[in-house]
Amino acid sequence: MLQVDHGRPGRGVEQLVLEADDHPGRIDAAAGAALSMRDPWVTVPTRHPGHVADRLQEHRLRVALDAERLMSVVLADQRRVAAPPGYRADVERAAYEGSEVWRLRLRTPQDETAAQGDVAVLDGVAVVDRVETGRAHRRRGLGGAVMSRLADLAESAGARRGLLLASPAGQRLYAGLGWQGHEWVVVARLP
Repeated sequence: MLQVDHGRPGRGVEQLVLEADDHPGRIDAAAGAALSMRDPWVTVPTRHPGHVADRLQEHRLRVALDAERLMSVVLADQRRVAAPPGYRADVERAAYEGSEVWRLRLRTPQDETAAQGDVAVLDGVAVVDRVETGRAHRRRGLGGAVMSRLADLAESAGARRGLLLASPAGQRLYAGLGWQGHEWVVVARLP
């Protein structure tokens, strides 16, 4: 089990339960530990999302309605998409717990955030998170533009592979950019 301290309201500590299908007791251990943590998440990659969800609910954790999908790509193979004219990228960089982290925002000429995403790089792996496009800016290719810029940033920091958890809606975007789907991922939190 891996434990990551995000330190954010609503997502304080995340426990990533690895090989849970072969070692179901790890689910119980993570769920039990979560009960004493601040804003915990329990994240479980699995081939059997229904079984894992049931087990987490037995510990009185609230399970997200839709299982997400673990996806990966060789960053050099990710299809690149340019931002449409009129949008500019703002990038913030920080170091956190031994990794480099970037937050990218695509902004309109009026300085409104139209789309955004984060990427953290640790040990040659880029983990993409929080890719979102504002409702008024959807269907313009901004999600692909954010992913392209995040891949470029991660590669410049030495990452060769990318990982992310994709919602059912996001899976189409990422697959279209060359990302491959793997196991389902069940996420649970305190009620």
